Amino acid sequence: MLELNPDHASISMIGALDTDVSEDGITPRRLPDWTRPQVPAFMEIMVTQPSGVRLAFATDATHIELDISLTRIQMADRTPRTAVFDLVCDGNLQQSRADDSGHVLKVDLRKPTQPVFVAGQPGTVVFENLPAGMKQCEIWLPTSAQVALRKLRFNTLATVEPASATEKQRRWVHHGSSISHCAEAAS
Repeated sequence: MLELNPDHASISMIGALDTDVSEDGITPRRLPDWTRPQVPAFMEIMVTQPSGVRLAFATDATHIELDISLTRIQMADRTPRTAVFDLVCDGNLQQSRADDSGHVLKVDLRKPTQPVFVAGQPGTVVFENLPAGMKQCEIWLPTSAQVALRKLRFNTLATVEPASATEKQRRWVHHGSSISHCAEAAS
């Protein structure tokens, strides 16, 4: 297997304005570093839920694995939402993979600023049987969980290159609320 770190020169992280690096991996942040003093501590989990963040690259791989460490939120007595990763190749959804691994942050609605952290184990998201040949790929990260990216693996002898330029693609810039965050979206 060809193994790359998520911050490898061939892998672009689109949609993140900053990252945190820890023993769990690289966590994308949707706000730039200069906003940290303005964000209350209990809102940091929302800033690090990677809604709209994706990893972009070109590859001829037919098998891709992404090692992750998730932190999912459990509100009151609800079951934490499943984290869904979408692989888009050449503009078409190839596969969606769900993952329920990782840590859980239990939030009591009577004390929302005092969540309880329950440790879990890292997981691996696997995309298999991909079409042969070079393709532009994006792995869209889940909207409903904090994701620490650990490693990307590709089948042996796979080529991995930077994604083609995205400057000419349409962009939607939106400054909004939890509705625009899309935390309840399936993927």
